[in-house]
Amino acid sequence: MTVTCPNCKTTYNLADDKARPGVKLRCTVCRQVFVLPDSSAPEPPADIPAAPPVPSASDAEQELSISIGSPARPRKGSRKFGVFALVLVLLLGGGGALLKYTSVLDPLKNILGLGTPAPKELTEAERAARLTELVGKLELRGVRPYLVHNDKIDGNLSVIEGKVINGFDEPRSFIRVEASLYDSAGNLLISKPQLAGSMVSLFQLQVLSEQELENALSNNKLDILANNTNVPPGGTVPFMLVFYNPPENASDFSVRVIGASLPDTVKTDPPS
Repeated sequence: MTVTCPNCKTTYNLADDKARPGVKLRCTVCRQVFVLPDSSAPEPPADIPAAPPVPSASDAEQELSISIGSPARPRKGSRKFGVFALVLVLLLGGGGALLKYTSVLDPLKNILGLGTPAPKELTEAERAARLTELVGKLELRGVRPYLVHNDKIDGNLSVIEGKVINGFDEPRSFIRVEASLYDSAGNLLISKPQLAGSMVSLFQLQVLSEQELENALSNNKLDILANNTNVPPGGTVPFMLVFYNPPENASDFSVRVIGASLPDTVKTDPPS
């Protein structure tokens, strides 16, 4: 049987064997004591108030012995809706985080038009024009080739050294050169790109190992940062490229500037 407290309107489920008319019940929420009405008794006229029941000794005993238990449970539908709303919020929040901070949903971003536009692919003519803008006025000076016998590799080194002069009216950084060796017919035998800025002495060329020379010439960040960044107009940058045990039929060489950067686009470390 369902019983409602007349004071706080809390609803309880009362066992039928205890639902006897006239029994006193105590609400566990507001502590109000009330009498269980007789559902079969006729209601008194509206203008004549019903007389309150007179408690008896047995009623007092029942008041102490009968408990109407816990309030009736709320409807399950509202709880399910709350759980569904919470799950929906978590899913939306997690999806937003994945979309913003990771690349997991990049294909979906592209479909929805939310991804970062891919950089425009330059044509061959555009790349050539861009390269000319960066290196067109970088001139080679004092270029000379020579052979040096190296004790560590027990062979010869083909060395090409020189300078690059900045003919622009603005600085350049990280100037890159490329040296190539050819046979007598003009066929390319070997080529090597390298950042300018590093040199070694003749003695070092004779006694250092191949790895030591590479570290001194190609991987020497201190020399590159000191000599090959913010090269002013008219400034020069030295370079030295070494071929270890070059082809015996090498009879000609060439050197060209293949890259440079503007100072405002340069990062702290030189490019590899």
